[in-house]
Amino acid sequence: MKKILMRMLTLFFGLMLCTCVPMNVSATALEQELPELSEADTDHDSEISLTSDDQEPELSAAAENSRTGANVSLTAADVDRTERTYRVTLKQSAVQDATRILFAVWGLQNGQDDLRWYTAQKMSDGSYMYDVSVSSHRQAGTYVVHAYADRPNGSSVFLGQTTFEVSAPAAASVTVTNYNAATGSFQVWVSGIRSTSGIRQVQIPIWCASDQSDIRWYPASLQPNGSYAVQASVSNHGFHMGKYNIHVYAESGNGILSYVGGTTQEVSASIGALSASNPDKGEMNYQVVLSGVQIPGGVKEVQFAVWGDQGGQDDLRWYKATKYSDGSYACAFPISNHKQLGTYNVHAYAVNNSGAMQILKATTFQVKNAPSGKVSVANLNKNAGTFDIVLSNISAPSGVQSVLIPVWHAADQSDIKWYNARLQSNGTYAVSANIANHNFNTGGYNIHAYVTMRNGIMACVSGTTAQVDVAYQVQSSKISDSQYQVSLSAPWVNGNGAKVMFPTWSDANGQDDIIWYEGTRSSNGVWSVTVDGARHRSPGSFSTHAYVMSNGKNTFAGAVSYSMNFSVQQSRLAGDVNIVLSQSSNGSTDPGTQLRNSYNWVVNNISYRTLPIPMQPETGYTSEQWYAIYGIEQRAGNCYCYAAAFAAVARQLGYDATMISGSVPLLAGGYGPHAWVELNINGVTYVCDPESQREYPNYGFYMVTYATAPYAYRK
Repeated sequence: MKKILMRMLTLFFGLMLCTCVPMNVSATALEQELPELSEADTDHDSEISLTSDDQEPELSAAAENSRTGANVSLTAADVDRTERTYRVTLKQSAVQDATRILFAVWGLQNGQDDLRWYTAQKMSDGSYMYDVSVSSHRQAGTYVVHAYADRPNGSSVFLGQTTFEVSAPAAASVTVTNYNAATGSFQVWVSGIRSTSGIRQVQIPIWCASDQSDIRWYPASLQPNGSYAVQASVSNHGFHMGKYNIHVYAESGNGILSYVGGTTQEVSASIGALSASNPDKGEMNYQVVLSGVQIPGGVKEVQFAVWGDQGGQDDLRWYKATKYSDGSYACAFPISNHKQLGTYNVHAYAVNNSGAMQILKATTFQVKNAPSGKVSVANLNKNAGTFDIVLSNISAPSGVQSVLIPVWHAADQSDIKWYNARLQSNGTYAVSANIANHNFNTGGYNIHAYVTMRNGIMACVSGTTAQVDVAYQVQSSKISDSQYQVSLSAPWVNGNGAKVMFPTWSDANGQDDIIWYEGTRSSNGVWSVTVDGARHRSPGSFSTHAYVMSNGKNTFAGAVSYSMNFSVQQSRLAGDVNIVLSQSSNGSTDPGTQLRNSYNWVVNNISYRTLPIPMQPETGYTSEQWYAIYGIEQRAGNCYCYAAAFAAVARQLGYDATMISGSVPLLAGGYGPHAWVELNINGVTYVCDPESQREYPNYGFYMVTYATAPYAYRK
């Protein structure tokens, strides 16, 4: 930029002094900014060799374009009337001490993107000259020439400007001939191209794709009659079908490439007929035929896309066609590949030699014959909970493959079961249903019948209902004042994954003492259970319900009420003991394991609390009963509570257990009151001391003898 600024400053002062620039140079031209000169631009020599003895060629007035002033004459002329080379000549006396003359040359077509700086050669007559090759700029239209003089002090002086014109090749006539629909080839002819500098070559770009991804540039050949021609083929363009765009570009002798014309050519397939038929008339198999096919460039294969309307294209299948000697393409396919009724769509696609697919034609056909039949219920057995389902009057055009019968009672179909009906000798299809397969539900049942034909199409053909009212009866019988047997006759509940549960509670306090008893099935189909009143909290009126349980579902079967009279105290303690057993059993039914687990429960779940010795029990309870109840229900107590609670649990498990009230040694000396439990097993007395076990967890106080106990016990 330093050189440009220096030139502009010099130009400014030159204008002020009116010593350098001719009067006919416009202000716009003077103000036009030129790029800074590089060393390569300022130092290169002329592309032609001129000496002081060279004579300028004689130029016609029409070929010369000049700008002259009182002190400057700048001209540009076509050297040989071919618009290939223009000679720029400068005569000037404005700058006497010029060290170098530079010509800046560019075309106006694209701004100054082709700007070139040329160092002029001084001739013997004092003028300056340079031959500019148009091929260095490759533009048609107006060219601008500026002349600058460099001075010894490093400044530059703008001397003047001139222009010259370069014509573009004339427009041509473009035609397409000899189109071959079978091969997809055609010829492009270009005629009438003219250019002052001659024609160096003709290029013809051709494409079909909208994004020009298949474009190809063909070099045209000069023909004897002066026209140009190329042979094009779809094989060079991915075998695409559609409109082909054809452009023609001519490069003139001076290197200028210009668009001179264009045209288009339609390349399309010729398709006859596409048909779909049902040769077997039973809608099992269909044949698709495509005839009269002519694809430019040939076909690698033909494929048929087939799908039914019923589910969108969820059954879409592609079938490869076979080509026959008559040129047609065909394939056969089974409807069982699609399994739909209604309208089917068939699209024919050609796969060309490049592997691309193009749709050729489309058609439709109908599969409309649905199966039919009548479903009915027979042989309803309320005692067994079974009934037969029969499907008759069956019509299936392609034959029956299978019959499925869905049956359910629940509104949400949670108990639905699909039965596979079998063909009977009379032509009907039948199956037997059992309420055991439907969570033993009673009441209205829904029944549908589905027929699958041999063509794979399944349809609901009929439906009905059945009222299955199985008579459940819950009964109770007294065993003793504290025990009752409750039973349910349900022979269809066979125990295979099914059972009968009897939830039971005393009516005194709602269901606070409910126990779910699991029934036992006898050989005659009666399910029964023994209810032990002592395991509940209150005597008096009791309620028992019966539920048939199957597949995680409960079906209410009935209820019964009865009364049991037994000791309230016995009931309360028994209920507390049952709590201990239920929380400590961990699923074990072994008495020994249950005994040890209940001992651990007492040790870990009852915290020590100082209480009066003896503690006054509530009315009706013995001291030992009240200690046990207090310890279990309050989860706290002294050693008497620990011992009484464990003794009650041990007795419930069938052990000979006795609570002992005695004394044990104290750390401060002497003995203090204490309670523990004795277990008599096979004549051997064992000591279990849960309170000491809690206080001294590192010692063993479970099932030890007096001889092996951690300290001496006194009764």
